Amino acid sequence: MNKVGLISYWLICLYVISQLALMNEWLIFVDLLSLTTVLAPTIAAWFIRNNSSVSDRVTLCVKVCWLSGGFMFVYGLISLLSNFHNDAIAMAAGLSVALIPIIYAMMISLLLAPFTFHSCHSVTGKQVD
Repeated sequence: MNKVGLISYWLICLYVISQLALMNEWLIFVDLLSLTTVLAPTIAAWFIRNNSSVSDRVTLCVKVCWLSGGFMFVYGLISLLSNFHNDAIAMAAGLSVALIPIIYAMMISLLLAPFTFHSCHSVTGKQVD
């Protein structure tokens, strides 16, 4: 894998994420419960397989990241719908909070994508840098 390309990819991704966060108030993207429930299982997934390659571990982390993000989204949606009292503004705010774990999963996947795709090419037998 080309290190210059990887560093430039991460810098571009961080630039895009920071620009998205700065378009509105950055506090709307912060939810510590969602961040903890997405990030903690993702980090823990790294240590599940000690004898696996780095790309296999990253692939597992991305999968766990999406599972935990999806789980928290469903939890937030159920919580929102169980407390719904015909208030459209409150429902829109609750739905935006329920979507935050999906945003965290997307950000983590975006940053780990080069390692995930590297793993896919090495399994299929294609030429890998």
